[in-house]
Amino acid sequence: MTTYLITGANGFIGRYLINELDNDNNIVYGASRRIPDDFIEEHPEVKYEQCNLIDHASVFEMLKKIKPDCIFHLAAESSVASSWKSPINIMNNNILSQINIFEAFRELELSTRIIVACSSEEYGLINESDLPVNEKCCFNPVSTYAVSKIAQDMLAFQYYKSYNMDIIRVRSFNCAGVKG
Repeated sequence: MTTYLITGANGFIGRYLINELDNDNNIVYGASRRIPDDFIEEHPEVKYEQCNLIDHASVFEMLKKIKPDCIFHLAAESSVASSWKSPINIMNNNILSQINIFEAFRELELSTRIIVACSSEEYGLINESDLPVNEKCCFNPVSTYAVSKIAQDMLAFQYYKSYNMDIIRVRSFNCAGVKG
């Protein structure tokens, strides 16, 4: 049996991921600041944890309780447009939440795989000569959101190297889907 934790479980990708992970051999937890009633009705099989990820004590207690085998860290302020209106909020939310998760895992000495959702926005302005985009392309962020995702990406790399944590960074490109 595998225990999964999805931060931002009620977000766009989290809702799809729940459907992929939900089977008899898995326990799936969803963590979010707010968990809407319609989401709970849609996914009664998921165990919910209300958690403010920018509060270290809350994150620590949640991880101490769940002890997940794998965490998908999807929670983030993800609007490029809102990053122009509230850059401090984007930076605080996206960076502090991830540091709190990493530090809680270190403090609890959990050997958990952590998948960090980064973004194609990190690449920003791309020259035609750099196409197709790959991991060797330089970062050229053009929004505070993109800078926050680069910080998350680099923090994940730093914790992987410095503390030998099992961290996978995923730079996803545009996602499309329908609520179904």
